[in-house]
Amino acid sequence: MAGFVYKSINAPSNAVKKYTLHKSWTVTDESQANYGIVSHSGQFSRGTFNIGDINDSNLANEPLSGTFYGRVIFDSIDHIYYTDPENATVSSDSQYFKQQTRANNRSVQLLSIPSNIFGQRLKEDSITLTSGNVSITDDGKGNLIDSSILSQTGFVTHSKDDYHIKINFDDGWRYQKGNYATDSRFKTVSNVNLRDESNGPFEPYGYNVTFEYVTDSIVSGSTALMLHGSQSKDPNSNSYVSVNRTSQLVSNTDSYLNDYAVELMVKIPTSQSVSQSYTGGYTATGLVRQLQSHETNTIISSGVEYQVPWELQVYNDSSTHGNGKLQFIRQIGNNSDTLFSISSSAAYNDNNWHHVVIQRSGSKYELWVDKVKQGSTVDEQFNENINGGDIYIGGRRFNEKSRILRQGLVNNGNNSQTVNYVAELNNQNIAYPFSGSVMQLKVFNKSLVSSEIASLKDYRRDTGIVGNVFYNHGFIVITDLSGSYSNIFSDYSLNFKGTTEHNIHNYRCIVEDGEFNMTFNPTARKNNDKNSPKLKGFATSSEFNPYITTIGLYNDENELLAVGKLAQPVRSPDDIDIVFNVQFDT
Repeated sequence: MAGFVYKSINAPSNAVKKYTLHKSWTVTDESQANYGIVSHSGQFSRGTFNIGDINDSNLANEPLSGTFYGRVIFDSIDHIYYTDPENATVSSDSQYFKQQTRANNRSVQLLSIPSNIFGQRLKEDSITLTSGNVSITDDGKGNLIDSSILSQTGFVTHSKDDYHIKINFDDGWRYQKGNYATDSRFKTVSNVNLRDESNGPFEPYGYNVTFEYVTDSIVSGSTALMLHGSQSKDPNSNSYVSVNRTSQLVSNTDSYLNDYAVELMVKIPTSQSVSQSYTGGYTATGLVRQLQSHETNTIISSGVEYQVPWELQVYNDSSTHGNGKLQFIRQIGNNSDTLFSISSSAAYNDNNWHHVVIQRSGSKYELWVDKVKQGSTVDEQFNENINGGDIYIGGRRFNEKSRILRQGLVNNGNNSQTVNYVAELNNQNIAYPFSGSVMQLKVFNKSLVSSEIASLKDYRRDTGIVGNVFYNHGFIVITDLSGSYSNIFSDYSLNFKGTTEHNIHNYRCIVEDGEFNMTFNPTARKNNDKNSPKLKGFATSSEFNPYITTIGLYNDENELLAVGKLAQPVRSPDDIDIVFNVQFDT
């Protein structure tokens, strides 16, 4: 039998082709160890953490997930999340950058699938996780969706394209004081970038704010923003969130001249601590604004001074209109003829959470509280251009509280001087400051119908997204705050597909007449001695044609790259050529 010795081969130009293989897998909590799949849970903690330090009292309080500390699990997953959807470089996984909703919160549940199972990546739109009555699937873009949420009576979904801006304030846990196992308090933070989940270039920035945990049954474990501004001249007394660059919604797009809706949850204490603001003229010295009394406090505003496309206020203790009632206003200038408002029929300063929507729908403006329309009105001047600024939560932007005195030039050769005042830009005046809490702010680029308002109020959510899948990493991560998934990986069934790319190499090996008629098989040598230079008689005949059993592929340096054994030996051709088509995968 003949061995296939080295010779040049004729390889066509399309010798290498690619194809993708998707292998299906089914894994349960009972069989996961057989595949090297592990489940973990973890939670953020700001407590001291010195591994091996027996004097670290907090170390003993750190919960474990298997043999790992829970916070290590959390930190590892948090690393691949990004908190700024305008900057993919913040995350170590930027795939499906705009299509995913990555809202990592203070705790995670996860499955980690090793790469020797899924190959190059998990296949999009192939994941189904069931546990009890819960069925979770991926949407092909990295979002994990619980179908049972979508099937709830009256539930309405919204996409990111429905918003100008969306801020949930669920990242307050980042400002926890210490180890959550022993200290659940939050810091008051002077400078804080908050998470924006919208598609726009808008960045929420908090100043002198703190947070509280929300115990609502649907969003239990989330955090809400707490505001506590005062009338002090000290700029550190301000407490607000500015949503930077939202002034573009007025100056660039006239978005507030079209339909829009502002939706939020508010918790108002029984009384407001401030009923005066620096909104009057400047004092005789010209340096500090005068205090003026006001009977409303601003919860959220898009206005600057008296240019207000929209604003939500609450009447304070000094009000004759009804302490604790809500008011929706729109104002074009500093006179009563350009102001219109809608007030609620009841007071809501009961220290409970209430759902509020203010919106423009067609030519009408509406105020809704807890799914009930409080009133509507037509603004006769709604088509007028109106100036406005960035969105402020916790007060209205009202220029500066103070300014700097500068001496001007001498006039006409005499000794008189021109007095010149310059605004002190680092002393922002946040007027009508609000004391209370806010969560779940959304500014829609459309108006809402009653069924959408009811869904937002009843379910505190607008999607069925409960986590993310990172296809390249093999991570299935649950981040939902409701607590419904705390034991999801204790009894589950998981179906998914892996993705492995293969290269198919094709080579055409031609054996011409008279070639490969020699063999190194010892049975063709005298005395069956493979080292004997003499052939047996039958092997010297001109009609001797050995069988080809093996094909080897070599490079230009005559190095063997691949070898293949034929399933059936093929006799070396006589008077004809024969072609072997060799195919192998890598």
